[in-house]
Amino acid sequence: MNLISILYIKTSSHTDEKISIGLFASSSEKKYFSYSGDKIKIANSIIDTNIAPSIGYTLKNIKREVDAYNNSPLKFNDFGLNESSFNYLNTYSKGILSFEKLKPVGIEINDSSFESLFSLLIDSAVAKENVVSFTKRFNSKLKHKAFNKINKKYEIAPSILGTYASHKVDFIGKNGSLLVGTSIDFNSRPETIDRGILEFNAITEALISFSRAHNLPEGNYNIYCNEPEESEGKAFFDKVYFDTDKIFNLLTIDKVDEVITQLEGGNYIKFSEYLDSIN
Repeated sequence: MNLISILYIKTSSHTDEKISIGLFASSSEKKYFSYSGDKIKIANSIIDTNIAPSIGYTLKNIKREVDAYNNSPLKFNDFGLNESSFNYLNTYSKGILSFEKLKPVGIEINDSSFESLFSLLIDSAVAKENVVSFTKRFNSKLKHKAFNKINKKYEIAPSILGTYASHKVDFIGKNGSLLVGTSIDFNSRPETIDRGILEFNAITEALISFSRAHNLPEGNYNIYCNEPEESEGKAFFDKVYFDTDKIFNLLTIDKVDEVITQLEGGNYIKFSEYLDSIN
């Protein structure tokens, strides 16, 4: 059977935003694997942490296993390059690298068709252009020196949120009240957007309770997004934007510039510094 699996780098912990960076394929005769160094560089520019060395190490190991399989005269050992292994990785992989389940394709996998599939599915940046540009634009705004006053890409502890795990926001600081923001790409699938909104709504509810318990004024909780291009996305955007019961603000990415002005003119401190002062 001819099977393929796409490998992705996850670019956001809030949503399912990801960039396709590699392709694995399997036929009855041979296994194939290749990845795009350019796509890894794009992903590395979006994520704060330098992921390139560790990702490169992992991908080289996969390539080494594929080559070992193809060079082995006896195919008793598939080096874990089988359907059950990829299904397991798809289910249980929680890191930055995401493995798609192996799925059948209606063409014969050979050297020529693999190159064509790689060019179509991986080496073209068109499919993820909107995700990359929005995320890159947002992260570029966070690099302004004004954001150095507050926490960026901050993991809020379970003890504050009342959860079993910490949850990340793009920024959080305090100037009397809390200022909290995160980003969601509204060109994503509606269910992906909804998960991001549900997570931030829960974070907002917990921080409102935290503020009341510590006699802090009402905070400012914002989701920053892009205006969607497709009609389905626009309808979803309007549904959230005009919801008068929501406890956060839905703002377009240009409004981050107003936060920069706020930070420059206010006596903001990091949320982590405030926590140290009350503990």
